[in-house]
Amino acid sequence: MSDVPKGKLYFWDGELWLRWDDPDDLPGPEGDPLRIKIVCSESTGEHDQGSVDEQGSSKRARTDLEKKRVDLSGMHYGPLRFLLGYAAAGTAVQWCFLPSRTDQPMELLGNQLDLRTGEDRLSFLLSLVQAYRLLAVMSAAVPQLHGRWPLYSEIVRENSIVLMEGTTVFKQIKNFNEYKQKQKTSLAAIQKAYAIARRAADVAKRDGLSQYLVSCTSPPTVVRKQQYQVRTLPCGYSSRVTSEKDLHALATSVCTAAQMLHTAKLVHRDFRLPNVVQLGPQQYMVIDLESVAKATAEGLPKNFQHILKTCSAEALDAARRFTTLSDMYCIGLLLKEAYISVTSIQADTFAHKLMAKELSAEAALVYLQTEWAP
Repeated sequence: MSDVPKGKLYFWDGELWLRWDDPDDLPGPEGDPLRIKIVCSESTGEHDQGSVDEQGSSKRARTDLEKKRVDLSGMHYGPLRFLLGYAAAGTAVQWCFLPSRTDQPMELLGNQLDLRTGEDRLSFLLSLVQAYRLLAVMSAAVPQLHGRWPLYSEIVRENSIVLMEGTTVFKQIKNFNEYKQKQKTSLAAIQKAYAIARRAADVAKRDGLSQYLVSCTSPPTVVRKQQYQVRTLPCGYSSRVTSEKDLHALATSVCTAAQMLHTAKLVHRDFRLPNVVQLGPQQYMVIDLESVAKATAEGLPKNFQHILKTCSAEALDAARRFTTLSDMYCIGLLLKEAYISVTSIQADTFAHKLMAKELSAEAALVYLQTEWAP
């Protein structure tokens, strides 16, 4: 027998009941304890045929639940690794474990419960209590992440709109002709960057590895009235660096993303902390590939600071070109901003080497593996 508000829950004669000892608590005959039976669908005598029918219905319910699954967005769920779900059909109930990624199978929790039996009705109520306790723990485990935009919120910028969808982000640039001239880029360069990201994302998903470059559902396009649009994934949340291990993981992620682009003779040109999102503990991903251009681009005009928000004139080469080493310089600045709250001589040395343009992306990754061990 367990306490419930103003009453008792108990199992008697094959049925589940609630009992209130105080007749004033709920309507009932004066002076008589009130008992309420917890009712469910009763057996009709066609139990065997009903069992066969409900087995099929239960299977369809689980299949329907599986179809409704989507990858959990880090932007909205943070580091949550699973959801608790249930499939119900008639008097049959099955609890399910739903991993955050759809490439991981749904698992059944315990046996299927048949609410026509008193024992399973009691088990179901007890499981509700356990589910509530589990949800309370899950809720406490998800931090109030800073920089997390509400679901379906719209971010309006000077010449673009960003819409936060369930597991994707829809981006639109209003006048792409003006944008590409101002940013010294091209649709071909941006499409090439996203193609690299999509291939890398497929490999990462297949091998169970981290994703370092934001991907897209389909290649970016320019539609009517010169509107650029793309739908990117996955969603992430603002990066948090609270330890040297976090900082090392951040550096590895960003340098890996840079290597992917540099190998294709592309530069990102906007490596800043706001353009690195977090997907989970020590998992970081570079976004905003609309800033990408060819590494052999022409020299930038004197007012380039208004075009690229990343760095100072020291990032450019002697011909005022933004090169692959310019990207590495910007990554050095990014790391210096990230480790304000983290004391690390190795991180400081690494950042200074990047800003001195001593390390390419490939050399930086070797350095992170051999010289900096957090």
